[in-house]
Amino acid sequence: MLDMPPVGQAPRTAIEMSDRALVRHFPQLESALSHTLDRRRMLKLLGLALASGGVAGCDPGTPGRGFVSAVRAAEGVVPGLPNVYATAHVRDGYAEGILVTHQMGRPIKVEGNPGHPSSLGATDVMAQALIYDFYDPDRATGPLHKGMPTSWPDLAAAMQKMRATAMTPRAGSTHAGEGLRILTGTVTSPTLGRTIERILAAFPGAVWHEWDAIGRENVTRGLGLAYGAPAAVIVDPGQADVLLALDSDLLDSAPGHLSHARAFATRRNPVNGTMNRLYAVEPTPSLTGVAADHRFIATPALMNEVIGRLSARLLQNEAPSGGPDWLSPVAADLRAHPGRALVHLGPDYPPEAQAAVLAMNEALGGRRQVFDIVESPLYQPAVPTSTLTALMDDMERGAVQALLILDVNPACQSPRFAAALKHVPTSIALSDRPHETALAAHWHVPLAHAMEEWGDARGHDGTVALIQPQAMPLYGGMNALSALYACLGQPLRPAMDMARPACVIA
Repeated sequence: MLDMPPVGQAPRTAIEMSDRALVRHFPQLESALSHTLDRRRMLKLLGLALASGGVAGCDPGTPGRGFVSAVRAAEGVVPGLPNVYATAHVRDGYAEGILVTHQMGRPIKVEGNPGHPSSLGATDVMAQALIYDFYDPDRATGPLHKGMPTSWPDLAAAMQKMRATAMTPRAGSTHAGEGLRILTGTVTSPTLGRTIERILAAFPGAVWHEWDAIGRENVTRGLGLAYGAPAAVIVDPGQADVLLALDSDLLDSAPGHLSHARAFATRRNPVNGTMNRLYAVEPTPSLTGVAADHRFIATPALMNEVIGRLSARLLQNEAPSGGPDWLSPVAADLRAHPGRALVHLGPDYPPEAQAAVLAMNEALGGRRQVFDIVESPLYQPAVPTSTLTALMDDMERGAVQALLILDVNPACQSPRFAAALKHVPTSIALSDRPHETALAAHWHVPLAHAMEEWGDARGHDGTVALIQPQAMPLYGGMNALSALYACLGQPLRPAMDMARPACVIA
C-alpha cells in the first residue's frame, strides 16, 4: 500500500516519507530522525557514516580475508616505504613479467618488468586489471553444486567419486580412466604440464583437451607444416625496414606483443636513424593498423586473394597481375629490402596460409635478422592433446564419465558445449567466479587468484617465469595443481615445491 496521508492533511514531503520508511525498517533511528537536521548535524552524521564504512572495510576479523595486521613486521617491510616483488602475468597461456608494488604488505600497483623479454618494462590492460580483479568482491568465495552453495566436504566427496570413476576401466576396455577428460586453455607452464602428464600416465585412457576463446591453433599447425616440428617464430620488428601486417595482431595481442610494440616504436623515432615503414591490410581496425603508414581495407575474401597473389609474387617471382592496385608496389617494396622485410599474418587464417607466409619470410631472407625459429614455448605432452570439438562429440555419445574444466569458459561461446555437458555424470569446473560453464557444470570450485599462489609459465620466446604469491588468499579457493591432485587422489604437495623444478628447466 502507498504511504499516503489521511484525508484533509497536507501531503508529506519526500524526506518525511523516506524517514518513515527508515523507521519501519530500523526503529532505533526514530529518535535521531525526530530531530531537525541542520547543516552541522548533517555533516556530523555524514562523517560518522564514512568513518564507520572505513572501519568496516578494514575489519581484520572478516571471514575469508588474508589481510591481518602484523604483530611483528615482516623482514624488509618499513612503514611508509614501498616494496616491489617480481612475478608474472599469464595472458592466453603466455607469461609477461611484471613488478608488483606493495604498501605494508598490500599489493597496490602493477608495472612491467624491464628484465623479462616478453614485457621489457611494459604492461597491457590485462596486467593492469590484476589489482582490480584481486580485490574484486564478486570473486567466488565457496563451492557450488548445481548452482547452489555447498560445503567443502561435499566437494571432497565428489572428487573422490571422480577418482573412483577414473580408476575403474569401462566395459570392454582395459585402460583406467577411459571416461576421464581434462579441459584446459593453452598451457606453457612446465609444472602444470608435468602434473597433467603424470595423471595421464596413471590413467592411460584419459584425454587432455585444450581450447581457447581466441586460439592460435592455426598458427601452431602452420608452423608444423612449414618446419615439420613444433616451433615458434620470434620476430624483431626493430630490425625490419619494411613490414606488411595482414590482419595482424603483432602489436596488440600476439604472444610477445609488448616487446614487439617497443621494438617497433624505437624505429619510429627519426633520431634513432632510418624510420621503418609499415603496411597494414585488414578487414577491421586494429592497433597495428592505427600505427601503419599505409592502411588498406580488405574483406575476408579479398584477404585470401591477397595472400595467394603475394605468395606468387614473392615465392614464384610471377609477373604482377590482378589483385588490388596497391599490391604490386607493396610486394616490390618488400623485395627491395632483402633481409630487412617481414610479413606477419593474424591467427584467424588456416594453417596453409600461415605456412605460406612463413615461406615468404624465408624467401625474403629475414631468418636470423628480423625473425628466428625456436623451440615452441607450448608444453609438448607425450600424447598430443585433443580439441574441444572432439570432447563435445565424446560427451554427446556418452563416452565421458568425468570432466575436469580448468579455468576456461567454453559454454559462453558454444551453446553446444552446455547442452553436451548434461550427458556427463560428473563435471567439475575450476574458475574465479561462477560464469556460464561453472553454472552448467555439476560442481564449481573457486579458483585461487594468480597473485595468491605459486606457479610458472613460459614467455613467447620460451623463457620460464616464476609466479609468486603477493598475499594470502582473500576468499579462499583452490589452485589448478591442487584440484588435479585432489580429484585423482595423488599426494598433495605445496605449489611452491612443485614449481621449483621450473628453475632447473629454464
